[in-house]
Amino acid sequence: LLARLSAATGRTPRVIGLSATLGDPQGARSFIAPDAPESVGIINGSGEQAVKFGIKAYLRGKEVAEDRILRWNPHMALDEALALTPKQAREIHPLGNIAASDEDIPTTAADELDDIAADILQSCANGTNLIFGNAKQGLEILADRLHREVKRRGISPDPFHVHHGSLSKDVREETETALKSGRPTTVLCSSTLEMGIDIGSVLRVAQLDPPWSVASMRQRLGRSGRRAGEAAVMRVYTRDESPHAGSNLTDLLFPKLLRAIALSRLMVSKWLEPHDDGRQELSTLVHQILSCLRETGGLTTAQLFTVLVKDGAFRNVSESTFQNVIRSLGRKQFIEQVPTGELILAPIGERITADRDFYAAFQSSEEFVVRHDGREIGKLQAALVPQVGENLILGGRRWRVEDINTPAKNVDVSPTKGGKAPVFRGSAGEIHNRVAEEMAAMLADSDDPPYLNNDARLLLRAARETAGRAGILASGAIFRAESVQWFPWLGTRGLLTLELHARCDGLAVERDDLSITYKKVDRARWLEHLESIACGSRTALDLAQQMAVKTFDKFDDALTDELLDAANAFDRLDLPNVKHRADEAFRLNSGQPQW
Repeated sequence: LLARLSAATGRTPRVIGLSATLGDPQGARSFIAPDAPESVGIINGSGEQAVKFGIKAYLRGKEVAEDRILRWNPHMALDEALALTPKQAREIHPLGNIAASDEDIPTTAADELDDIAADILQSCANGTNLIFGNAKQGLEILADRLHREVKRRGISPDPFHVHHGSLSKDVREETETALKSGRPTTVLCSSTLEMGIDIGSVLRVAQLDPPWSVASMRQRLGRSGRRAGEAAVMRVYTRDESPHAGSNLTDLLFPKLLRAIALSRLMVSKWLEPHDDGRQELSTLVHQILSCLRETGGLTTAQLFTVLVKDGAFRNVSESTFQNVIRSLGRKQFIEQVPTGELILAPIGERITADRDFYAAFQSSEEFVVRHDGREIGKLQAALVPQVGENLILGGRRWRVEDINTPAKNVDVSPTKGGKAPVFRGSAGEIHNRVAEEMAAMLADSDDPPYLNNDARLLLRAARETAGRAGILASGAIFRAESVQWFPWLGTRGLLTLELHARCDGLAVERDDLSITYKKVDRARWLEHLESIACGSRTALDLAQQMAVKTFDKFDDALTDELLDAANAFDRLDLPNVKHRADEAFRLNSGQPQW
């Protein structure tokens, strides 16, 4: 939009970028002024801020009866890890034969969210506080626990609020007003309050489960301590699954705790994820093509290319790719060409650009408005609306569905004591390779960061004991009778790239947070597969063509599979690092010399 404004006015406006989470200032110069990056000056902040930071670890229990939860404590987890032999640690289910039976494990009525709620009630009793979460569902359940406990204790007024994109604008604005009221206020929020909204001074920040990136952790930490002389305060709550007989090796490494520690260590070292300047962003390009045609009434292909690519923001898009995007939009009847040569909006394009949701570049889905006494509470995706008479939790409150008006897309509700949190759809975040490498380094180290609570220290020690006995830090791979499990310590893109390589070779695989398991494969076949990856027999485009799901962004449906494959090859895969890691693993496990 800035590039289009510049073209429309014939002027180059002054652009000022502000960021607390910029990993590559030099790359930002090219982002702001691609034709003259040297013209961009960099002003670095000075001074250090005091930081108070802590990680508290919890184990999730298993419900065995109504109001009874089976939960291990960290001491038990460490005892089981210390009891493992190397042979047992390399099994598919390391605790299958030695895990304590259910009769030996204490049960409780409280789960880990009850414990976290109790900690929040104690630590967030005063001031203004933000509690971030990766998933709206977890925030809604935690808010419900807090409201119940506040009512039980007779605390008035209730200081807890919820803020996320599925709540109505009125509800969100009431929460923002409460944050600036000067009264004790704690808000459970998604990334909606991570940046951009003025909410006054925040005393402390908490995080339910670790974020996906160092930048996000740094951004959220920076929401607190903005007054002169104040420290930035953050507490991270991690929730990993309690060990049990069916736990796999990754489960026993407590990956959420590991990720929290890795993010923290990288944040302390001032490392941040670099800007990803290789993406083509074709969905946004489609959005801008339609917007330009809506604005002007019609342009030639050459004019569009000049405005959006040559002089615009889409410098990574080649002229041939742009031509193919135009053809795809024509074939799918989003646009059409008039006899004089200009491109104009076709009826489908007219309808899309006339919709009020057109201006948002992100994906939206069909939603029902949830109301109580005529007041909008929030929205639910159509597939998640309960039946009449069923209950739900929204805005941290419990509601009963009284009526559903399908044509009007309205759901009428009334307060109730029952309820379950709606399952908000959302994608997992992306983990950078550097974060995965830091998780491995944490397992190999012996020191305990001072910001871990005692339970976190016990679970970290248990993870290190398990990793050492399984030998995954030495060779990275575990060879079993009919499978190979490999811990390549790659990020999200790398693990997906490995999975697609396996599909190309006809190998069945499963991947989890940290590893990829090759089924019905022996050592020789796996090494042969690694060698083919390392030798570079396939391109990123070959791999992208194997992706079962190709559409991710709002206007991806307007593109052909060929365009989506080309874009996904750039945007979602990591072939160079996968080839390097495959070569390392091949040489390490085949006895070949390291180069």
